[in-house]
Amino acid sequence: MRDDVPMYFKLWGRDSSFGRKYPHMDGLEFRIWNCVVVTCKTCGTQIKYPNGPGACVFTGGRIPSDIVDGSNDSIVSEKFRDGLIRLGVQGISFFPVKILNAPEKLVSAGIPNYYYIHCHYRVRRKNFPIDGEINRSCPECGIMIEHRKVDLRVGFEDPVPSNWQVFSVYPLTHSRIFCTFDIIQMARDLRLTNCGFHPIETLGVDADSWGGIDYEGKKWPPNWYPPLE
Repeated sequence: MRDDVPMYFKLWGRDSSFGRKYPHMDGLEFRIWNCVVVTCKTCGTQIKYPNGPGACVFTGGRIPSDIVDGSNDSIVSEKFRDGLIRLGVQGISFFPVKILNAPEKLVSAGIPNYYYIHCHYRVRRKNFPIDGEINRSCPECGIMIEHRKVDLRVGFEDPVPSNWQVFSVYPLTHSRIFCTFDIIQMARDLRLTNCGFHPIETLGVDADSWGGIDYEGKKWPPNWYPPLE
């Protein structure tokens, strides 16, 4: 097991798709969202970005949590949001999310106020060749132009500025959040629930069934990578 600290991590809300059943909120579905549409001047692709309050429903889970994942989006609790603000994280906007419907157990437990995080800081994803072939993406917006084979590894074409604590990667969906160690330490200190953290080196390679870094455990620093086979 390597003990060196990775530089960047993917942040997500854990659910039952990662090898074990998490009892926290699951099945996030956005139903209403205020968006602005931006047209790429190079390839003409229209991209939607949230610019106002939204609404969603929860279809599963029984314990309210501080981060919840949907198919393409994540929302965080007011406690999580306030932690980011106190930490002084730059380059993000928060939009309130109204809960339209949720399982009775979640309602009885008390659902917190939730917010969508929009990252203004974005870095272009590096494309990895597979069998000598490589995907081509628009140099302006990063949308895939020629998608031959799928490679889920994540790397960056350009250096990430040292003052970026939270950012997104394109052409991955703009809502996916990447972060530095500062956010993991914050999650541990505030006892935030349901946070999944993966070093970017493990994405799509050896972490498909791994629950992520144990930021809540007794051992600190934790093991940063999945167990070696």
